[in-house]
Amino acid sequence: MYAINVADLSSLATSPVDQLMVRWMLQDFVPATNRTTVIIDQTRMDTGAVLLTGPAGEDEERVEALIQLLQEKIGPQKVNRRVRCYRQGPKGGWSEVRPPAIKRI
Repeated sequence: MYAINVADLSSLATSPVDQLMVRWMLQDFVPATNRTTVIIDQTRMDTGAVLLTGPAGEDEERVEALIQLLQEKIGPQKVNRRVRCYRQGPKGGWSEVRPPAIKRI
């Protein structure tokens, strides 16, 4: 199971056009009805996240592509940082998904 930070999504959608972009991007990942959220870390203020429980949320490749797009392209362009995304572990805990390290030659 994957989740995307709600505060980061909100900071992406500052204009009506950006709101449409975020809705369009997430339409297959987050169901229009029965949106589910989770608090990733009870000790921190802004760790609420929306779960990717829609049909596309079951496809690991599509989820990874969405996360890569949010963290490496859209986040840096719109809010000057990556969007926080999370993966649920086998015991139910959450860990932050980070972009792969850039290999320098």
